[in-house]
Amino acid sequence: MIPKVRTFQAIVAVNWIAYVAQCFVPVTLFTSNEAILDLVLLDGSGSALGQGTMGAVTFWAGFIAWSIAALGVFFFQAWARTLFVVLLVADVIGSLFYGIRVSYPSQAFAGAIVGATNGFIVALAFLQPLSRYFEQRDAGSEPPPPAPDEIVLR
Repeated sequence: MIPKVRTFQAIVAVNWIAYVAQCFVPVTLFTSNEAILDLVLLDGSGSALGQGTMGAVTFWAGFIAWSIAALGVFFFQAWARTLFVVLLVADVIGSLFYGIRVSYPSQAFAGAIVGATNGFIVALAFLQPLSRYFEQRDAGSEPPPPAPDEIVLR
């Protein structure tokens, strides 16, 4: 049987890897057509903020915040669980201002993985039995003893 804690941590790792792929895999791998590349630059926050300083600051602030939240959730920190949900809600609300979406199927595929694993992470982090690991660490005490099929990082 796969340990529950390790499975959760694997989901968080897959989520972060897909997020990084979605952010950093260059579009030029898929096309060299300048017109398409110009349209892709207007996707997401580039549509609302442009590609100037404000767009770059927003991108890097979001990337760093998501990375911190993912790392904290990976290690069962209660503050990270809350940060993860806040960032998820902010991302959903912010997407209303992005305008028309122009992306490649590979970006959409990575986005689908991110979206699905976001849901898994939120559900598992707030439901038993994994929520007890977040709650115990937040209270400053040791997590409860693991079930025989679980491996716990101390």
